[in-house]
Order: sequence, then structure tokens, then C-alpha cells
Amino acid sequence: MRSRPASWPLAAAAAAVLAATAALAVPGPAYADTAVFTRTSSWDTGYNAQFTITDTTPTPPPGGGAGSLYHAPYVDMGSWPTPGITTMKAAFFDVEGSATAETASVTRRSQAIAGLQQANPGLKVSLTLPVLPEGLTTDGLNVVKSARDTGVDIDVVNVMAMDYYRSADYGDAAVQAAQSTFGQLRSLYPGRSDAQVWRMVGVTPMLSQNDDGHVYDQADARQLVTFAKGKHLGELAFWEMTRDRNACNGALYMCTNIAQSPYEFSKIFAGYAG
Repeated sequence: MRSRPASWPLAAAAAAVLAATAALAVPGPAYADTAVFTRTSSWDTGYNAQFTITDTTPTPPPGGGAGSLYHAPYVDMGSWPTPGITTMKAAFFDVEGSATAETASVTRRSQAIAGLQQANPGLKVSLTLPVLPEGLTTDGLNVVKSARDTGVDIDVVNVMAMDYYRSADYGDAAVQAAQSTFGQLRSLYPGRSDAQVWRMVGVTPMLSQNDDGHVYDQADARQLVTFAKGKHLGELAFWEMTRDRNACNGALYMCTNIAQSPYEFSKIFAGYAG
């Protein structure tokens, strides 16, 4: 496993920014994959943003060259600027719903990520996957296995600790999901220490009211931060900053629907520094 710099574990504020940018809309059919690009030639001071891959058809990059899956984001950005990528430092892939069970797609993704790491030494890769308190789903676990078996060095498996659609304490369920995922990853990576495997675990709960009506509140957030500090998780994030900022009652995409002050969850999660 590559050594990870101390700055790699995402503090909550940075993680929340990533969560917010994950919803960035671009033209074209929707896919679950996302990728982060940093330090482009189009921005002198550097640029860090997360774009949704909207087309899995291999396409040549600007300036020519062989086409591949990972060129799709900046080909299909529509009216967005088209940066020339000079350094790629991290790639975050969000695989949800039926996409986790599409074997051909999973294989292509793994091959593309492996190619990215070969072309970008030191590239950090995160897989965001659905989870239950019992751990990654069978399909989600297969996504991890596919990447591992293709030679991908996975830094973080970030579990979406939310929307279980069952009666449960959602604070306890998030912790249990992290523990269960740790057990699964330990089986997949028997040569790594417990500390190394915990650094592969990321947890992202949905703040306050979930889509299934259950609530993840401030006490649950504090519980998870305490747990993360004890295990030194590789990533701690939440969905998502806009809702935390608005602190309102209304549609779930913009409101938390519980009593809270603006950015209250952000301040709680900011207590985690890795």
C-alpha cells in the first residue's frame, strides 16, 4: 500500500465540499461515476472540481491520442471550460443502483482506473458505494474485488451510510456499517494491518431526514466523529453542505427538516482531522 500523506484524510469541511460538488450537473445522460481533477493548465492557481462522467464511449482527448473512459468528463462538459489536464491527483468514483450489478461496466471502469493509475503515479482512488449496517452489498463488494483484481490500488472505500429503509437508530447504523465494511476489506486485503484497513474506510451519512424518513441528527454526527477519531478513518464526509447551510424545512434536496442552525453539522464534522 502506498504511504498516504498526513493531509490525505479529509477533514469534514473539505469532505463536505466534495459531497456538494458531486451533484454538479452536466449535459448528457446520467452515469454514477465521478472523477476529481486538480491542477489544470486553464487555471493558473489550480482548479479542483468534481465532474460527472456523462458518456462511457471512448473518445480522444483534446490534442489527439487514444480514447478511453476517463477522457469523457471534459469532452462532455458542454458550456464548461475545457481544461488541459496536467496533473491528476485523485479520482473519486460513485457507483450506485443498478450500476453496481452491471458486470461489463464494472470491468471497464476497473480497467480505466488501472490505466489512470499507471499514467498518473501516486493517483489516489476512492470508491463510493451503497452500504447496509451489515456491510457492502454483494454487488458493491464485487466492485471492490474487480478493482483490486485489475490491479487498482484503492485508497478509500467510502460507504453511503444512509437510506436503509428499515427501523434502526441511524447513528448506530452508520458506525455498524463502518465496522462491517472494515471486516469485509480486511478479508480482501489479508496482508494489511488493521490500522491500514481502517484507513481504507470512509463513511458518508445523509444529514438529518433521509429519503426513507429516518433521521440522522446532531448526536449521531458527534457519535460518528468520536468513532472516526478512535479508528482513524480514511475519510469522513456527509450529504450535503447545501442542506446544512440552508437549515430549513421543505424539499429534501435543499432542507434537513430538523431543528438546527446553519452549518451546524459542518462544525461537528470539522472536529475530525484524521
